[in-house]
Amino acid sequence: MNAHISVIPEIFYGGKDPLIYHEQKKAPEKQKPKKVEIKKNLPTSKKKLLVVLITAFVVVVVTASLYYVRQMSLDSKKDGKIVERPSMKEETAKEPVKEEPKEEPEIVEEQPPAEEPVEPVEEKQTTIVFPSILLQDSPDIDIDSLTDEEEEIFGTDSGIWDSDKDGYYDGQEVFNLYNPKGFAPVKIIDSGLVKEYINPNWQYRVYYPAVWVASGVDSENNSVIFSSISGDFIEVRAYEKKPNENFTIWFSKNIEGQSFTDLALFNNRFKIDGYKRKDSLVAYFIGNNAVFVMFYQTPGNAADIPYRHVMQLMSQSFRPSAVFTDLPGQTMLPPVPETENAL
Repeated sequence: MNAHISVIPEIFYGGKDPLIYHEQKKAPEKQKPKKVEIKKNLPTSKKKLLVVLITAFVVVVVTASLYYVRQMSLDSKKDGKIVERPSMKEETAKEPVKEEPKEEPEIVEEQPPAEEPVEPVEEKQTTIVFPSILLQDSPDIDIDSLTDEEEEIFGTDSGIWDSDKDGYYDGQEVFNLYNPKGFAPVKIIDSGLVKEYINPNWQYRVYYPAVWVASGVDSENNSVIFSSISGDFIEVRAYEKKPNENFTIWFSKNIEGQSFTDLALFNNRFKIDGYKRKDSLVAYFIGNNAVFVMFYQTPGNAADIPYRHVMQLMSQSFRPSAVFTDLPGQTMLPPVPETENAL
């Protein structure tokens, strides 16, 4: 027979396990290695990522630590104290403050102090307390133009108008710079009753009672006080003046509370011109570059003054500088009759 017969393969008989099935099962197993390879690659990439992250974190931490350490070291240098910096915002806000050149207003030194040297002169002039023009003399028993207190400092007799009996009354001799205790002619500077003061700065000269004390008020002796035991004193102050400035103009600009009409021009015993107030308690002398003001002061609110004639003696002996004018000798007078002397 030529017929073609399809027969089931023998492998399928008898519970045999066909190889084809094994091949079909093994085929998918061949793909497993590929999956295994993918799983093996994933852990390595994660490790690299983790290493990168850890490295970056370490770098950030180290950088931040170095930054704060540097800031702390800078702060510790300021006055030896550590200044806490709460935040970066405050640091940025403080940075412009470090620009100290902006503190130029402190450098702009106002120079009004250059005008201050003029002010002290004005203050000294206005601080003069001039004596009242209505003051009366203290008692003078013998009416010899020396008060009883003045008789004591000159050693004269308060009960006799002419202690040395030379014909000149005691006050007259003191006024003219002669000795009221010695028979004429004796100058008062030679009697030991007065001393001559010479100012070390201005070089003016003046007589004052030997029992009084002369002392400078300031280091330059612009103001000098001649004081008595009772507290009364006579002060001499020096004020600068322009060389060509007129005294009348100077007076109007510098002296307050005084009237120029109360002054009278006089020429003292050394031929020095000056101005004195009518009561003889204030006097002015004009030098080349200064005006010298002499004035009397009483302690408290005294109603009378004991040393008006001492003020006259000082005015009569004042010289703005050394002069060569000699005090003339006292004219001899004939003896006074006993009857008249007794009177």
